[in-house]
Amino acid sequence: MELKGTGMGGMVFGDIYLVPHKEWVDRTCAQLEISAEEPLWGMNTERIMQDFFACGFETIVASGDRKLIGKEWIGRKMDAAFIEYLKSRNLDVCGESGEFHTFVTAGPIFTGRIDITKSDVTSRDGFWFLDVKDFRVVH
Repeated sequence: MELKGTGMGGMVFGDIYLVPHKEWVDRTCAQLEISAEEPLWGMNTERIMQDFFACGFETIVASGDRKLIGKEWIGRKMDAAFIEYLKSRNLDVCGESGEFHTFVTAGPIFTGRIDITKSDVTSRDGFWFLDVKDFRVVH
């Protein structure tokens, strides 16, 4: 893949502390002759989430490892209660090790918000997944 010739000089990643992933990112970007930018690297994950919410972003829990995250959290807005749940289970509040994944539904950089109006929670391969059946964008 030829990225540098297209004018792309680098890529931005959201890794925080997983060294093997950062090594893969650095190695892959070096092979592509582009820079790897890691603006969150080394930051405190709880601080990242505080800043994220303070900026006005909203996110829902879209999937979770069934051994770590209860089904009842899937599809819920990520909030202080979920952060406390994670901390009580000694899980990373950003899900850095793949404990859970989120979907951003609103924020200051978007022109509208996504409201999920119909969904189910399914299970496969040891994970819960939010299966979105219907949504609307509210401006």
